[in-house]
Amino acid sequence: NTNVALPVRKGGFVYRTQVRYLRASDDPAPLDRTIEAYTLPNVLVYGATRRTTLFGVLPYVSRSIEMTQSGSKQEEDTDGFGDVTLLLRQTVHARDAVQRTSRLALLGGFELPSGKKEFSSDSIDYLLGGVYTLQSGRHEIDADLVYKVNTEGRDVTLGNELQYNLAYELRVSPWRWPEKGEHPVSRRPD
Repeated sequence: NTNVALPVRKGGFVYRTQVRYLRASDDPAPLDRTIEAYTLPNVLVYGATRRTTLFGVLPYVSRSIEMTQSGSKQEEDTDGFGDVTLLLRQTVHARDAVQRTSRLALLGGFELPSGKKEFSSDSIDYLLGGVYTLQSGRHEIDADLVYKVNTEGRDVTLGNELQYNLAYELRVSPWRWPEKGEHPVSRRPD
């Protein structure tokens, strides 16, 4: 669940999505709420140059709230899109070798209130940070640090956020790349 500093070829596109599930229960308030939510952050990535990458993130949220009011259980379901995030990633360090790369990139962007009222902060928020990737053979480590400035929306200021993530990845297949030439899967038929 971290950003990566790996390149996207110039003029190339990548689409990525995930499914995130959240469940909150044991509400101490008299409403005894249970909340279940599925979020699908849809990410479109564009390689503007060798070192500059643009990101657009549009999350889709489906939420169900079950609560007790006046002694009876009630359920409220809602879904829709959340706020759009636009980011620019600029690579500031890249060292590549055979089956090894080390990259450092800076991130900057903003979140725009464009989603459904239930899933929007109604504020323009700013993001600034960095991401580092070290890939060697089958192993990869990614780390990011992002500071988010939340501005006022609906007469509420949420406060700023410091987000940090660390990920380790192990390529399972193919276990080994060939020493020379193309990987067999990437060859084009004659």
